[in-house]
Amino acid sequence: MMATMESIQVGSNALILEVLNRTNYENWRPRVKTYLLAEDLWEVLEAIGEPPKLEDDQADYKAWTKKNAKALYAIQNSCGRELFYFIREIETAKNAWEVLEQKCQVVQEYDENNADHLVRYKSFIGYVYGGDWNKAKKCLGDVDVRSIATAMDTTDDLGDIALHVAAREEHIHIVKELVHLMTQEDLKSKNAEGDTALHLATWKEHVHIVKELGPVMGEVKDNDGDTALHIAVHLGKVDVVKELVLLMRQEDLKIENDDGFTAFHLAVNKGNMPMVKEFVKNEKGENNIDKDGFERYIPFTTYGTNGDWDKANEFLRELDNPCGAVTAVDPRDDNGYTALHVAVWKGHLDVLEAIT
Repeated sequence: MMATMESIQVGSNALILEVLNRTNYENWRPRVKTYLLAEDLWEVLEAIGEPPKLEDDQADYKAWTKKNAKALYAIQNSCGRELFYFIREIETAKNAWEVLEQKCQVVQEYDENNADHLVRYKSFIGYVYGGDWNKAKKCLGDVDVRSIATAMDTTDDLGDIALHVAAREEHIHIVKELVHLMTQEDLKSKNAEGDTALHLATWKEHVHIVKELGPVMGEVKDNDGDTALHIAVHLGKVDVVKELVLLMRQEDLKIENDDGFTAFHLAVNKGNMPMVKEFVKNEKGENNIDKDGFERYIPFTTYGTNGDWDKANEFLRELDNPCGAVTAVDPRDDNGYTALHVAVWKGHLDVLEAIT
């Protein structure tokens, strides 16, 4: 039998007759559970404690691994595209099951089981879009505001929660209200495209919203492994870079994306001097130093090595200690060359004037 949007083959002897979306969890769950029980896989989801380890018992480990893979396969392949995003990197069936339950339970509570709640939820999202927080709160009545604030928007396919909507639409007053209502983990929620509310605010260059959300979720990566700071650098948004460099923790400034670049290195590679200066002049940037203080001087050495001496000298003039920049040993260079070696070798003696 061919798989459809309503049914999907997950094993040789059974069909799961409903693909999971945001509104049918209560129907989907018992069907998948029955299938896993019939295939003797449910015990993987009920297990307490850590799974067996290879070094402890090879036979138990192989048996558990096989059952886990079968159960996880059934769960993954009975999910719609949007919800599959939330479990695609999870390696155990038990964790995938728990994540789906957590993601769907709020939507089920307000969507499928109670028509009145559905009306209120749609009104709530509508008022958030429109920027009217007073009406958004009133339309909920006695419904728990925090719970519904973390439910995904059922009016489109983006998988946004209210915070995404408020950030995208630049409703700073609603963003501030939601930050107080939600937990730290709630605030870091990603939509179906892998974006946090901070990512969306960065794309839109809503600087005042970036200021509000930067300290809360600056370390979170999107689907491409980029933090909001990486995105701001990619887009050349200097004002956003300035705020995020000030707001983010020192260790978060060193986060590398999937290509292995920190946001600072991206700014250097792009040759965007205003952004580079924001990294360097910031107090955290000054402490963001690797071997021999070289990290802070990477722009000068990079521009000099690439032959862009105008940018190299422009950067040099911004430093309190230009001599340190040209005499710092590049830890990437096995020969121990400094930028000064490179400058003299290439005949750019004007560098000597800047440090004497």
